[in-house]
Amino acid sequence: MDARLIKQKPIHIHEEFPAHEWELDEYGNIDKYAMEYGYHNGPACIRCGYSFCVHCDPDGWNKTPCVMDENHCPNCEHIVISSENYCPNCGQALDWEKDM
Repeated sequence: MDARLIKQKPIHIHEEFPAHEWELDEYGNIDKYAMEYGYHNGPACIRCGYSFCVHCDPDGWNKTPCVMDENHCPNCEHIVISSENYCPNCGQALDWEKDM
């Protein structure tokens, strides 16, 4: 029997950072157009994905902490999401039932 068919708990990684790591433009400045949606634009954190519109929320720079929560396949360490029963990279069966 293939060992990948035995369900294993995904590896959960939780990291908190003291500040966001904003995407930079070609001049090394914070790219205030990294996030664009219609008439909205603003910076985007390359670690956690947080972004905000500088026009709608000019004080949005530190409203949300920089936190990353990811689940990785226990076999190949590919990032997996809770709706996947098997790792899309290696086919490892994933057990989401256990405490995460």
